[in-house]
Amino acid sequence: MSTKSRVSLEKTNSTNSHLQVEEPFFASILRKTSSKTLAVLQAGRLHNSLSLASVGIIGLFASNVLLPSILPYLLAWTVLFLGIYFINDYFDCSIDTINKPWKPIPSGRLQADTLYHLGILFLIGGALLVIITLDSVGLNLTAGSVAAITSAYLGFEYSRWIKKDSPLFGDTIISLTVAICFLLPWIAGINVNTDYLFSLPIFTIALLGREYLKDLEDRDADIKGSRITFPIHYGTYTTITTAAILVAGSIIWSLYLIFSIPNQGGLRFIPFVLFSIISLIFLQKNDIARAQGWLKPALMFHLLAELIYWGYYCE
Repeated sequence: MSTKSRVSLEKTNSTNSHLQVEEPFFASILRKTSSKTLAVLQAGRLHNSLSLASVGIIGLFASNVLLPSILPYLLAWTVLFLGIYFINDYFDCSIDTINKPWKPIPSGRLQADTLYHLGILFLIGGALLVIITLDSVGLNLTAGSVAAITSAYLGFEYSRWIKKDSPLFGDTIISLTVAICFLLPWIAGINVNTDYLFSLPIFTIALLGREYLKDLEDRDADIKGSRITFPIHYGTYTTITTAAILVAGSIIWSLYLIFSIPNQGGLRFIPFVLFSIISLIFLQKNDIARAQGWLKPALMFHLLAELIYWGYYCE
């Protein structure tokens, strides 16, 4: 079946029961303020940007790089990811008008062009800051520069066309960008603990599963916007099944590490496993919103546990 046929079929089968994505509590508070700064931070998903940037420093903790020199490097990656989110909101504004009207651009708190220019500025500035701070954390200039520029480029192209035109490869870009941050110390030639490398699939695979679920939430709005996302191209059942396999795979891998890493080091994966199991339960009930909602804290707790473990326990 051709892509156009699949889209037509989805449009035919789509009901009028589509509900807008529920506005998060903190987003509702921000929407009621007139602060442009808070609107910009909301568009950049500051908490998400910090979390993804933290991925890039876990390997440095695992390599015994001291915290003071890591902070500028963390800030640099945060700026880069803010830029990626700004660009994402710019290209998604027509879809968000349907699905998430409470976001900064649809609600009228920010102009689309303003966010686009900020996105370009932060992408370029963030990549340059990463390159400037590489030496302070002992990373190879060439490897680090390639990683930063590649992440910025993929982040831009993902929002511009890959996300809407490449249903199979689109969401994989997000996991790939995170994997680049995760593997950067290893790519740059630092002697990284094998335990650290083995934890990589947990976050990246579960993150990919969550991206598919988010696309499923946005399906009706994406259809109206003529986008070809994974759920539109392959169908709801395949998307749910794929997400369930990815989440289940990350749980199984976590359980393996829990019982195989010596000195109780694997216990740090327990919160991720518990939250992910809850996510799978809701996924089995076809409650997509709650399934991806529980998967988000699972990923957050995984990052937090890794930061604590490598930053403190192994100091």
